[in-house]
Amino acid sequence: MLQELDESDYWLEILVLGGFTPETMLASLRGETQELIAIFVTVVVNTKKAERDSQEAFIPHISSLITRRNADGVRLLESPSALLQLKLNLVNEQ
Repeated sequence: MLQELDESDYWLEILVLGGFTPETMLASLRGETQELIAIFVTVVVNTKKAERDSQEAFIPHISSLITRRNADGVRLLESPSALLQLKLNLVNEQ
């Protein structure tokens, strides 16, 4: 959608620069196109930030699931079968 908006703005600009249409005739349309571009850019940036924040919060949770502490408090990696079961549980949750 963002690419289409950018391309539309480009062609509107070409129409004006090529002398096919007066700038005043397309000013409001170009303004709305640029506002939509700004809105979609904001949505994309915020979505990527939220995904990154979500993944960062998820990593410690995974770490606690795939490791355990021994009697001395040393963190040990769980067995391969436990990791496989964790992966299957995660896939089933989606």
